[in-house]
Amino acid sequence: MPLRLGYVGVKNRSQEDINNKVKVSIALSKEDEYFKNHPVYRNMDVKNFGTRALTKKLTEVLEKNINKHLRSILNEVN
Repeated sequence: MPLRLGYVGVKNRSQEDINNKVKVSIALSKEDEYFKNHPVYRNMDVKNFGTRALTKKLTEVLEKNINKHLRSILNEVN
């Protein structure tokens, strides 16, 4: 199913990692390794996988929306 903003695949931490309080930096590295070594995902564009990619995409969407609506917001305040 096509999505207007596309997809970003992520691999969440396991419950065991959460219980063992695995650091986020280690979890992100494990996620990167998962996608790099997966037989299907490793052949796809890396920009579509991982929490870092999702963070980047969401930040870009937020920035575009702020830029798009900031002028009208400021005009309403003044």
